[in-house]
Amino acid sequence: MKLTKRLQALANMAKDAERIFDIGCDHGILSVFFALQGKKVIASDLREAPLNSAKALAKKYQVEEKIAFYLCDGIPKIEKKENDFFILAGMGAHTILHILEENIEGTFVIQSNNDLPYLREEMQKKGYQIIEEKVVFDKKWYVFIKFQVGDAIYTKEDFAYGPFLKKDKEYMTYLYEKKKKIYERSKQEQQLEEIKTIQKLIEKCSG
Repeated sequence: MKLTKRLQALANMAKDAERIFDIGCDHGILSVFFALQGKKVIASDLREAPLNSAKALAKKYQVEEKIAFYLCDGIPKIEKKENDFFILAGMGAHTILHILEENIEGTFVIQSNNDLPYLREEMQKKGYQIIEEKVVFDKKWYVFIKFQVGDAIYTKEDFAYGPFLKKDKEYMTYLYEKKKKIYERSKQEQQLEEIKTIQKLIEKCSG
């Protein structure tokens, strides 16, 4: 089963999992992929139509008995284990944080569509720390963050760009060009200061 670069990145970050919660599973491609690898999968979605599509895909690949499907908003109310993995991808940061209102021990692989600085900071407040970050270009840039329970301390730069990603020259160069275009349109002093900060981080990457 071939995955897009985005889905493959999610799968790679959860490769050590035994049981995976695919939250907002949509049409179930990732859930079926994990089931084909012999992992236990809990797939949930708040919409019936995509969940039915996920069930049909599981049946097509003959793994329907390896996936537990739940029609619900967020994480199913079933017993959790400390070594569970939770995948939340393709949602906004506020939706993700709403789903995680109940603090849960485990590993979270998150791909938010927006507000990454806010997401990082709020997850720290909830008692989670970042243990891995990846970025993949698949028609556009996607950022993947892996969280576990922990008490790491972060700087403003860590929240803004990621404690790992701020050392990724290619990604930081992309951010630099993006912010530069925004500044050229807006001429806001705040944007200029951010461009200077990113430029310094790129220089550190080169050094």
